Amino acid sequence: MRLEQKYFYPFMGVCAAISLVLILFGTFHYQDRQHQRFTEHLATIDFDTLRFDFANGSNELHLRELRGKPIVIDFWSTWSDMSMSNHNHLQRIKNQYPELEVVAVAVRDSRELVQDYVEEQSYPFYFVIGTGFYEAVQVPGLPSQLMIDRNLKLFDKQIGIGVSELEEKLMSLIRDE
Repeated sequence: MRLEQKYFYPFMGVCAAISLVLILFGTFHYQDRQHQRFTEHLATIDFDTLRFDFANGSNELHLRELRGKPIVIDFWSTWSDMSMSNHNHLQRIKNQYPELEVVAVAVRDSRELVQDYVEEQSYPFYFVIGTGFYEAVQVPGLPSQLMIDRNLKLFDKQIGIGVSELEEKLMSLIRDE
C-alpha cells in the first residue's frame, strides 16, 4: 500500500498528535501511581522509631527526640538547585517560628558533598543522610517535604517547589495544637 504524497503530511500530523496524547496520558498516569505508592508507604512509617545519621558523621538523630515540636522533613540533594533554594524559604519560616524543627535529609549524595554544603551554610537545620529512607518510602521527587505533628504523626506532605503552598501547610502544622 502506497500513500500518496498529498496525504503524507496530514498522516504524519495525525500520527504525531496521537503519539503526543499517548505520551501525556502515560506521564500523568505514572505520576499518579508514584504519588499513590508514596502515600501508601508513608502510612506504614512509625515516625517515633525513625532515625538518621548526622551528615557530619557524629551520632544519630532519633525523631522521638523532637517530640512535642512541629517537624518538617525536607528531602534534598546538592545536585537539585530547587531543593537547595528551598532551604532559604525554610530558614525564613524557621526564623519566624523557632519551635519548627527542620530535618534536612540529603539523598543520593556522597557524605563529603553534603558535609561541604553544610559547612558553607548557616541554616539552623538538622542535616542528616537519608537515601535509604527516601528510597523506602519511594519519594517521587525533589524537593519534597513531610510535615510531622507534635505527636510524631504525619500531618501533611508536599512534592515539588510550591513555596506558598508549603508555607500554608507549615503554618497549619505550627498552629495545630
